[in-house]
Amino acid sequence: MKKSLKSKTGFSFLEVLAALVILSVALIPIMTWVPTSIATKLKTERETSASFLCQNKIEELHYKLINNFTANYNATSVPFNSPFQDYSYTVTVDSNTTLKTISVSVWHSETPLKKITYYVKVADR
Repeated sequence: MKKSLKSKTGFSFLEVLAALVILSVALIPIMTWVPTSIATKLKTERETSASFLCQNKIEELHYKLINNFTANYNATSVPFNSPFQDYSYTVTVDSNTTLKTISVSVWHSETPLKKITYYVKVADR
């Protein structure tokens, strides 16, 4: 008994090769998006944490200024406590006697040029 080549089932080498080419063309762009999305997630996470820390520090200083308007609260490159030890802040309080402007800048140690800065004005009561 002779078996015909046409009766065999399965994929030929050419069909498998064509499928692999189509898959690789489709997967390469997807694989390039993964590092970009990871970098974007990390950047957003850092900016959100810096914004949260900046808001907390400005609220803390606002409360301190209301209770003691004449104290000096200026600080330069002070690191936060754990778990935010990779973040630092700078506080600037102007020397006006009746209306002070508090400026707080927060940044991550790996991106010191990308600072989040908040301002608030506090009047002497």
